[in-house]
Amino acid sequence: AALSKLQHANIAALHGAATKGAPFVLVAELMDSSLDRVLANAAEELAWPVRWFIAHGVAAGLAYLAEKGVVHGNLKSANVLLDSTRRVAKL
Repeated sequence: AALSKLQHANIAALHGAATKGAPFVLVAELMDSSLDRVLANAAEELAWPVRWFIAHGVAAGLAYLAEKGVVHGNLKSANVLLDSTRRVAKL
């Protein structure tokens, strides 16, 4: 499946790619932060309902990718993107 054709609420939209020369670059939807940055910020504690929204978003995104025959291959907190409300998580 072409990455640019994947459309789901929990998958960051791919807007373009630079494939000539090194390094290879993907241009994706801009999000406010990533889960690893939020977790590293001691001043911001995630309430349990927000944690649930994040976990649900990650699971929904992974389920969609599996449905399309795509394996993420690098799931980690740095690759979980969050909006400013912390209630929308995208891969």
